[in-house]
Amino acid sequence: MAQLTHAHVAVGDAAPDFSGTDEAGHMHRLAEYRGKTLLVCFLPRPEHIPSGRDLSGRFPGSRQKDVFILGVMPGSPQSVGKARAARRIPFPMVCDSGRIAADYGVDGKTSRFTIFAIGPDGRVKAVYKNLDNPRHLNELLNRL
Repeated sequence: MAQLTHAHVAVGDAAPDFSGTDEAGHMHRLAEYRGKTLLVCFLPRPEHIPSGRDLSGRFPGSRQKDVFILGVMPGSPQSVGKARAARRIPFPMVCDSGRIAADYGVDGKTSRFTIFAIGPDGRVKAVYKNLDNPRHLNELLNRL
């Protein structure tokens, strides 16, 4: 298997293209979100999200601001689906073998959250790394 190298993606860079399936088998591509604001949220492995964490009501402003949220989590469709259901994550979760995380420069083994805000032009508008709590996503939504 080829070694994955971690890129460095900075504010102003074109967001690395990606495609991947979510836990339900639906394909998601960066190109589908062109013309929209997208928050790509790299979540840690399911075992690193505290049990009992309920994210279902956390992001009410996203739809009002026409912001789309797409999660990326390492794991199989079964493990990601189980984590999404247990934590009541209200946005799609793409299952990542490590390629998407590597393209964005995210360590897929971390227990921290990383968020990339991608503008309608496909460029990275903001990067938030080493977040220990998903509430930062809500704070980011309030700034948009």
